[in-house]
Amino acid sequence: MLISRVVYTIIILGWVCLSSVAQTTTTVVPFLNLMPDARASAMGDAGVAMQPDANSISINASKLVFIPQRFGFSASYSPWLKSLAPDMNLSYLSAFIKPDEKSGLAASMRYFSLGSIQYTGQDRQDLGSYKPVQLALDAAYSRKLGDNLSIGTAFRYIVSTGYASRLEGSESIPAIKAVAADVSAYYVQPVLLFGSEATISAGLNLSNIARAIKFKNDANTYYLPTNIKLGTAASFQLDDVNEFSFAVDLNQLLNPPQYMNAGLAKTYSNKPAALKKITLGGGFEYLYDKQFAVRAGYLYENPQVGDRRYPTLGAGFKFNMLNLDVSYLAASIQKSPLAGSLRFTLMFTFDQE
Repeated sequence: MLISRVVYTIIILGWVCLSSVAQTTTTVVPFLNLMPDARASAMGDAGVAMQPDANSISINASKLVFIPQRFGFSASYSPWLKSLAPDMNLSYLSAFIKPDEKSGLAASMRYFSLGSIQYTGQDRQDLGSYKPVQLALDAAYSRKLGDNLSIGTAFRYIVSTGYASRLEGSESIPAIKAVAADVSAYYVQPVLLFGSEATISAGLNLSNIARAIKFKNDANTYYLPTNIKLGTAASFQLDDVNEFSFAVDLNQLLNPPQYMNAGLAKTYSNKPAALKKITLGGGFEYLYDKQFAVRAGYLYENPQVGDRRYPTLGAGFKFNMLNLDVSYLAASIQKSPLAGSLRFTLMFTFDQE
């Protein structure tokens, strides 16, 4: 069948991309890979294959067409690195609409404030302050290829305000304006597992595909954080009120030049090093009566890459059209500056009247 061939191609493509990793990559605007959604962050940042909702554009745009409701929007907020910078934060807005049963449209805005940077002179005199920000605007389209498979694409416009040094001889950070694209796929299948009705799903998202960035009078080449996320999920409907979901994601930052030029032999010869650079995230969700949710997960990153290793917790509440989700990063402050990070998501979804 055509659908089976497409799914097989998605899996092979995902594995090849995961295997063709770079040894070193100089990336800019890494905020593009921060997880804004409280639900996914409570499950160890796993969500590329979880049931779709109004935040799907942030992790896998192809899921949009499988959202049960016709349109909706959401808002997320997270104080970021609050133990180091009390005024740094991540804000996220998204909205979607399904014009028909086979297509979905969405738009989003991601705003990352780096807080206030205070300039001081060599004699500690006050030279004023500056508040650099980073912004990404997305537009996405999702299309069903059958009853169980969809594909999607998103286009992104990125702005990062630079700031000029006020000390002679010190480094300035340039402003960045760039465009990027995502391509994604989602497969879902109702099944019967362990005597219970269940749904299994798989998802793939290759994000921030873009050209290299060059600055005038700078010999270095910079890249957006091109990233691949491949995952699977399963949901079990135990009875009329009890539902369990499990999700696991594999996540990896890619080096665009090596990825684009790597042949199959080179790809597989680099596989041992590539596997060390994969970030693993997983978690579960317990949903009672489709109104109350409890979530937990764990994120693991190799110490040679970034050494993010911490458990995550979260909860959710739904009342009619309203969803409220919160997540908490339960790391030790001695081990991670992200310890104690909170994310909040408020979501509204509507059916067609």
